[in-house]
Amino acid sequence: MLNRTARREPREPRGLPTLPSAAGPWTVGLAGTAAAVAVGALLGVAILLAGPVPVLLGLAGILVALSAFRYPETLIVLVLALASQLIPSRFNFFVDLVVGRFQVSDLLLYWLLTVTVLRAIMERGFRFRKTPLDVPMALFYATVLGGLATAVMGFGVNFGNATYEARTLATYLVFFPITNLVRTRAQVVRLAMGTMAVAVLMAASMLLQSAVQPAFLADDWVIEGTGILRNFHPGFSTVFVGLRIVAGIMAMRRSGPAPGSSERRWPQWVAMLLLVTALLSTLARNLLVAGFISFGLLGILLQGQERRTLARKMLGLAVGLSVLLVVLALVSNAPPVARYATAYADRIERMFSSEILSREENLFSRWEEMQFAFARLQEHPVLGIGLYNPYRPAFHEAEEVTLKHFIHNAYLGLWLKTGLLGLGSFLWFSAAFLRHGFRRWRRVPGPLLRGTALGSLVAYVGLMFANFVAPSFIQPGSLAIMGVVLGLTVSILLLEETPPPTPPLKGRGGGNNQENLEGESV
Repeated sequence: MLNRTARREPREPRGLPTLPSAAGPWTVGLAGTAAAVAVGALLGVAILLAGPVPVLLGLAGILVALSAFRYPETLIVLVLALASQLIPSRFNFFVDLVVGRFQVSDLLLYWLLTVTVLRAIMERGFRFRKTPLDVPMALFYATVLGGLATAVMGFGVNFGNATYEARTLATYLVFFPITNLVRTRAQVVRLAMGTMAVAVLMAASMLLQSAVQPAFLADDWVIEGTGILRNFHPGFSTVFVGLRIVAGIMAMRRSGPAPGSSERRWPQWVAMLLLVTALLSTLARNLLVAGFISFGLLGILLQGQERRTLARKMLGLAVGLSVLLVVLALVSNAPPVARYATAYADRIERMFSSEILSREENLFSRWEEMQFAFARLQEHPVLGIGLYNPYRPAFHEAEEVTLKHFIHNAYLGLWLKTGLLGLGSFLWFSAAFLRHGFRRWRRVPGPLLRGTALGSLVAYVGLMFANFVAPSFIQPGSLAIMGVVLGLTVSILLLEETPPPTPPLKGRGGGNNQENLEGESV
């Protein structure tokens, strides 16, 4: 009995405590009625003065703000959906404040950080949870603020422009609300499921945009090529991470559902198909290389049965995808599948030929960017040149001004913007994350969270390679998933400190075991 009590999982936070009342039922009823009448009167006056839309928005804002106390994971998923531009940017509108312009996703993030600090200071029993990433993460954002000061005071960059990159890089700070507010197993599972849902919906929106360009997706991220449309949605890194998470979960699960389980496996296959197809629609070679690296690492880390399970499922997915592509090719007069396959084969062939070094290839312009970056870093090696500060001249007359401070190598970009200390602190928390995760992911109970942790780790390794030529670590939209991945994985590992409750024994035919510990399904 004592053992079962000691292993009991902490309950979810219930927000503000309620105090017992000695008042009778009539007094309580009258007080409740009076309060309801007062609230209704206030709402009526507010609607008369401001109109119904502002009042509804205000009520929605209050509900969202209160959700940070009871269901912070839902607010974090909303921040991810807005910042990664799953929700079109016209809904993530700007708000002008005294210190600059901020989007709704920024304000939600700052509220989550505020709630974290308030609860740590004011709530008894709520302690800040220490992780190996805390110090380097805090140091990293301190160097971001230092880069803001360097740009404004040292190079005369407009303060409003410099704060644009400061608030973009602040997205990494969602790590702290996740590790401190998302504490129970149920909360972590909901956050994992919400993250995968954002990835799958992002993949679906990318494919819709490539195929029919629906009006409700106002942000157009496709570029027309030779008979094809390449999709450059900024949330592609969310799709990349989501694919590895689903693969990790599939590897952790048994071949069939557990006895007595109502679990359905077909959503995994649908999710995998959408994620793979969306990534292929980008025709991005860096994602292909990063994908091979991450899946290769996944195969190395898996044990024999897990590796065979994943290989069998991937083979089944490949066969199903091949059948679908053949059917599409047969029913279409000018099959887009063939055009995409030809374009992909052509890009891969050029990657291994001498043409990759020609001026017409992207690699040449990226090499020029690196030369200009190294020239500026020789002048300012320690502090860099600050945020939103151009590091090179325009490559051509019609080039947009914003492209002069954009660089495809994320590590050089961090060095330019935040100095050596910023780059060093970024590499520090990345190394701490990978070391901490790879040492402890195997101890995570349950296939959903174990697969999520493993998939996140191998995805991060793949993205570290991709960021030599594609700056998803510093690019708006693309970096939105990074802080969530770091926080989610570390929160999963922190669950070791509060072991899950022992599942009750079932009667004949129950078969309840660790495979269904979280009641989890995808």
